[in-house]
Amino acid sequence: MTDDIRRILGLGSRYHNDYGLVLDTLGGWWERQGHPTDIELVQGECPYGGADELCAMAWSSFGLPVRGVPMEPRNCDADCYHKAFAAPGECPRRGPERNQRMVDLGGYVGAFAFPLPGSRGTVDCIRRIKAARIPLLVVNPRLVPVGGRYA
Repeated sequence: MTDDIRRILGLGSRYHNDYGLVLDTLGGWWERQGHPTDIELVQGECPYGGADELCAMAWSSFGLPVRGVPMEPRNCDADCYHKAFAAPGECPRRGPERNQRMVDLGGYVGAFAFPLPGSRGTVDCIRRIKAARIPLLVVNPRLVPVGGRYA
């Protein structure tokens, strides 16, 4: 895409709940860049919240623009590589397709990933970010059990 907008990409596990880690990471980067006001954060609008929501909350707390790129409904078809899902519009290919749409927006000056163990969608997006040669920081979680999950 060629719209001259500078962007960062924020992504991670749907179970991520360490807002302080996300805020410190994004805020520290923003400060080191000199507090630019023209950088848009792109995130995947995970319906379960998690790192996407935390990145959006942190970035907007600085008064900066956030763009959500949600998954689009998609039915399974003959090209699917998995068992068909019963629910219409719920094909698992929606996540990787959304990840590629985010990367394809272009104009990225950085990406911040907050994975947790088993974050398959995050790993897919990291692979796409690396393939696009977007500068990437993978932030290791503070592994503290919270409700059976790690934060």
